[in-house]
Amino acid sequence: MDNNMAFAKLDWRPTDKDSISFSGNFLDFRSPNGIQTQLSLTNGNAIGNNANTNVFDRTGRASWTRVVTSTMINEFRYGIFKDRQLDTQSDDLLPSYGTAAALSVFNVTNLGFATNYPRLNPSELRNELADNLTWTKGQHNLKFGVNASHQEDFVVSMASQYPTYSYLATTAGGGGSAANALTLLALDFGGSVAAGKQAFNSYSQTLGNRQVDLKLWELSFYAQDEWHITPKLTLTPGVRYEYSTVPQPTVCNPKFPLTCKIPGNNGYFAPRLGFAYSIFDKTVVRGGYGIFNNRYITSALENLMVTNGVYQNNYSFNAAPTGGNASPTNCLPSFPQVLPFDTVPAGPCAQTLNPSVIWAASNFRPGYSQQANIAFEREIAKNTSMTVSYVWSRSLHIQVSRDDNSLLNTVPLTYRILDASGNVASTYSTLIYNKRNPIYNNANGTSYSGRVSILDSAANSYYNAMLVNIRHRHSYWFQGDLNYTWGHTIDTLGTNGFAPTFGSTTPSTFVNGDYRGDKGSSQLDRRHNLGFNAIFSPRFMSGDGPVAKFLVNGWQLSTSSAVSSSQATAPFISGTGLSPALTTALGGAFLSTSSINGLGGSNRAPFESTSALNIGRAFRVDARVTKTFPITERFKVSAGFEAFNVFNHLIPSGRDASEYTVTFPTSGPNLGFGVLTPRTSYGALTATQVTPDGTTARRAQALIRITF
Repeated sequence: MDNNMAFAKLDWRPTDKDSISFSGNFLDFRSPNGIQTQLSLTNGNAIGNNANTNVFDRTGRASWTRVVTSTMINEFRYGIFKDRQLDTQSDDLLPSYGTAAALSVFNVTNLGFATNYPRLNPSELRNELADNLTWTKGQHNLKFGVNASHQEDFVVSMASQYPTYSYLATTAGGGGSAANALTLLALDFGGSVAAGKQAFNSYSQTLGNRQVDLKLWELSFYAQDEWHITPKLTLTPGVRYEYSTVPQPTVCNPKFPLTCKIPGNNGYFAPRLGFAYSIFDKTVVRGGYGIFNNRYITSALENLMVTNGVYQNNYSFNAAPTGGNASPTNCLPSFPQVLPFDTVPAGPCAQTLNPSVIWAASNFRPGYSQQANIAFEREIAKNTSMTVSYVWSRSLHIQVSRDDNSLLNTVPLTYRILDASGNVASTYSTLIYNKRNPIYNNANGTSYSGRVSILDSAANSYYNAMLVNIRHRHSYWFQGDLNYTWGHTIDTLGTNGFAPTFGSTTPSTFVNGDYRGDKGSSQLDRRHNLGFNAIFSPRFMSGDGPVAKFLVNGWQLSTSSAVSSSQATAPFISGTGLSPALTTALGGAFLSTSSINGLGGSNRAPFESTSALNIGRAFRVDARVTKTFPITERFKVSAGFEAFNVFNHLIPSGRDASEYTVTFPTSGPNLGFGVLTPRTSYGALTATQVTPDGTTARRAQALIRITF
C-alpha cells in the first residue's frame, strides 16, 4: 500500500480590513490487489475476484474576508473538490490463458479473473461558491448566506462486464457420452470445437454502455439571528432553503415509460430554532430543533439510469439440457474469448430478455431529518462540569424498494418449526408470491419474469438517547471526560439496517412494500455506550536542567476506552424451492427461493424479532505514551509508543445468523408442509473485522514527531 498526502496554506493580509487565504490538499492512495481487505480468505477471492484499488483526492479553497464596517463582516469563499476512485485490473493475477474471463469448474468458482474491473466509480468534481455576511446590530447578531455548487459524477463501470464460463460434469444419454468438467473445459480450451458445440454448461456477460455522466446544480440560502434578549437568555432562530436540479435519463425503456423520468422538486425549507438560558450562576440549559435536508444520492440516480433493461443488459445462456456437449446457440464465443462491451447479440443470441428494471416512484424525494435536543450543564467543581442531555431524531423518506411484478396467491403455505429434537414446536403460515403482474406481460402474452422495482422514499428511522458527560478541563497535570449514552434506534429498513444507497432492485422487506411490517430495532442499534478519555501530563521535577528536560519531565499518557453493549441482527432462513406437489397445490412455484414467502426480499425469520441475535459486546482500550525532548525553544522531538485494544479483547462483528434451514418433504408426516429445521451453528462467531482498521486484534506501533 502506498499513501501520500500533502497540505499547503497561504494567508495574506493586503489591508487591515481584508484577509485572503488559499489552501489545498493532495492525497494519493494506491493499494495493489487491495479490493479484498479481509485478513484471510477461504473462497479464492484473493486471486479470482481481486483488483488494484486507488483513490486520488484533490481539494482547493480560496476565501476573502472583509471588514465592511465596524459591525459587518463578509466572507466570500470558493472551493473545489476532485475525487477519483479507480479500481484497475491486476496484471499479476491475469490467468495464463490471457483474457479477463471468469471460470467455474464443477461449482468451484474464482478460478479465472475478476469480471467487474477496471472501473472508475466515481470521478467526482464539485465546484462551490459561497458568500456569508455577519451583521451585529444591537442585541442581534444576524447572519445571511448563499451557496451555489455544481457537481459532476462521471462513472465507468459495469458489473460482470467480462464473461463467466461454467463447466459441469455430464452424464450419458441422448446420444452423448459422460464427461467430467475438466474434460469439457479442455475441449473448449483446445480451440477445435465448432460453433454451437461449445462444452460449457453456461455463459453469462453484461453488455452495454459502461459510462454514466451525472451533472446537477445545488442552490441554498439561509438567514439566522442570534438574539440576546437578556444577559441570561439567547434565542437563535433561522431558516434555510435548498434546491437541486435532477439529471434525467438519456436512454430509457419504451416498454417501461416511467424509466424515462426521475421526479424533481421545487426545493425545501428547513426552519431551525435554538436557545440558551442561564438558570443559576453555574447552571445553563440549552436546546434546539431543526430540519436538515439530505442531498440527492447520486449513486441512486445513476442506478435509475442504468437499470432500465436497455442501458446495460446481462445475457445468460445455458447449454442444451439433454446429452452431448451442444450449446443451443452458435453465436457465442468459446472459452476464454471475450465479447466486446458494445456487442449487440444477433441471431439465436438475440433472445427475448426479461431484465430487472427500476424507476423512481412519483413522490420520490431526498430524505430529511428532524432533530431536537435539550441539555442541562452544571459546574460541579473547579474546572469540572456535568452535562445531562436528551437527543431526539427522526430521519424520514429513506430509500427503499418494492417489486411491482410480484403478486401473492390466495392459498396459504404452512411451515412446521422443529425444535432441536426434531419435534414440531410451532407453526407459521404465509401467503406466497408465485404470480407475475399481468400488466407487464410480454407482447406474446407470456409473463415478464424480471423484477419491476419501484424506488420509494418511504422508510423512516427513529432515535432517542440520553447522554451524561462529566468533563474536567485542562488543569496542572490532567484533563479528561467520562460519558455515557443510552440510545435506541428503530427503523423500517428491515434486515438491511441501512438505506439501499444504490437503489436496489431487490425488495427491501419480507412482505412486498410493507415497510412498517419490518419496523423494529435497527441493525445499527447499540443500546449502551460508556467512554473514558484522558490525558495525564505530570511534571515530576521543577527547574529546567538537563535531567528534568530530557529524562524526568515531558512525559504524557493518553488513553481512550470504550465499553458498548451488543448490536443485534435478525435471524434468517436458508433453503430451497417448493416440492412439485406443493407447486401444484399452491398454483405455482416461488418467484424466488431466497425467502420463505417466495418474494426474495428480506430472508429474515418473520416470526422472530428483527434484533433477536446479539452480535456481542465491545470493550476496547487504546493508549499512547510519549516523551517530548525540547531541543531548542522552537524545535522539539517527540517519541512515543501506542497500542490499540491494549488488552486484546475479542470484539465480535458478525455471527452465523442462519437460524433455520427450510425443506419441503415429498413423503412422511410433514408432506404438504414446509419444514424449518434449526441449525446447530446458529449464533457461532464468524467475524471480528471492523472498519477502519480491518481487525480488532491488538496492534502496536512506535512514532516520532518533529515540531519546529
